[in-house]
Amino acid sequence: MMGFKETKAKVIECLRQGNFAHEPRKDINASNLLHTQVVSPTEVVEMVLCCSGQDYKPDFHDADRSVPIHILKPKGKYDGWYIKFYFVTDGTMFISVHN
Repeated sequence: MMGFKETKAKVIECLRQGNFAHEPRKDINASNLLHTQVVSPTEVVEMVLCCSGQDYKPDFHDADRSVPIHILKPKGKYDGWYIKFYFVTDGTMFISVHN
């Protein structure tokens, strides 16, 4: 599994280039505010930039334990936000972006 610095750089690059999608889920309107456009990709980049290695947790997808996922909990201005995603061949798949 990749480390925090590589994860941070890659997710920011994907957001800036528009290379991201959203994992379908039953409660997507409440759990993925990037999907519902309550927050923009630029705002999510700002949230990610507020994260340090202490705000990062690697894990594995609940539905498929072979898929590494990344969890960020920004501090400061974005304290209380939760960002959960994984990387796919052509970008980032967001599971959750919410506060």
